Amino acid sequence: MPHRRTPAPPYEPTVEERRATARPTRSPTPQPTPVPTEAPVVTGAVALSGITVAEAESSKAVLRDAIAQVAGVATEAVTILSVASARRRLQEGGVVVAYKIESNDFAEAADAADKLQAAADDPSVVDTAIEEAAKDANAEAVFAGVSTESLTYDVVAATDAPARMLFVIDRA
Repeated sequence: MPHRRTPAPPYEPTVEERRATARPTRSPTPQPTPVPTEAPVVTGAVALSGITVAEAESSKAVLRDAIAQVAGVATEAVTILSVASARRRLQEGGVVVAYKIESNDFAEAADAADKLQAAADDPSVVDTAIEEAAKDANAEAVFAGVSTESLTYDVVAATDAPARMLFVIDRA
């Protein structure tokens, strides 16, 4: 004898399911709101000769202003992360100043990177910015013999940036 299947009862959505489901509209709905993402951050270091760690530590505001001027950003966007000794066999003294520049968007970070690249190619740009910032802060004596040995930078996008964009630019 063949088995007869009993048909399943028809599916009826619950009242809650009916309320949660949007009804079709005659006009298009607005685009979905994108999830806010963090803007990229520019990090790097400036190696300076002719200055001690103590002098650089006490003059972070001058260094911050100079880096902001070189990158073409507001001073508030720059944070001095550390000041460390730069002793090497061929270099007597000096410091390495690590910095971070927070940007509002990818275009601003790219613009800052372009300006930092120009300064890396021509360190006198950094020297001039330091001289001007020192003059504004009445700290010319501290920075009188300072010269830029090198400037490096990396542009790093936040991990949750659209399309997982990652920029790493290292110019020494």
